[in-house]
Amino acid sequence: MKTVLKISFICIASLCLATVSLANSNKVVVLLSAHETGFWAGEVIDNYVVMSEAGYEIVFATPDGTLGLPNGMYTLDSKQAEIYRQIAPQLANPQVLAELDTDTFAAIYVPGGAGPMFDLYNHPVVNNFIAGMYESNKPVAAVCHGPAALGGVKLKDGSLLIAGKKITAKSNAEENDWARENYPFLLEDQLQKLGATFSAAAPQEPLVIVDGMLITGQNPASTIPLSKKLVELLKK
Repeated sequence: MKTVLKISFICIASLCLATVSLANSNKVVVLLSAHETGFWAGEVIDNYVVMSEAGYEIVFATPDGTLGLPNGMYTLDSKQAEIYRQIAPQLANPQVLAELDTDTFAAIYVPGGAGPMFDLYNHPVVNNFIAGMYESNKPVAAVCHGPAALGGVKLKDGSLLIAGKKITAKSNAEENDWARENYPFLLEDQLQKLGATFSAAAPQEPLVIVDGMLITGQNPASTIPLSKKLVELLKK
């Protein structure tokens, strides 16, 4: 039996209709966690498929080029597992984010997994790169725990990128006991504390929120619809 998922979208109309001014680039940087708890493999693979089919080149990076570790491999179906085998050499040799130039890329995407909660939140290199992308009017996308990478990003005027923004991420209701005992904070709570307007669908239901150049997804089920929204924004 096929399960039909209802996908929810929230769009800030006036901002979504704005003209996207992008450099002539078909490259998208995918920022991976290099923490031992890893990045969520499915959120990397599903995004890779959508973006590459749309003609974009994916460049994997970690803050300092340290190898990231995949998690959630047991959730992959046969097609996802084959894609993983194809991109494994790239994943094994991530670029150093600090050495990349925001002018080279059309967008940045941050997948989740537990890792971003530990090594991407308020990381100075991550903060600077994401701020540079956003202030160049380029899309910034993150899913599940990936929005942890947005928490410490400050713009030139000193304000937090997410302050006043409509956003989603892994919800409190979706966190298990391990997360509650080991994470430095629950992501929903922290994003709200930092001034974001947080929304969530029911656990495991997909939700994507677009607020201008900021695109966030709630959970792994949100990866494909988020990636499609990212392509739409880049094609405008």
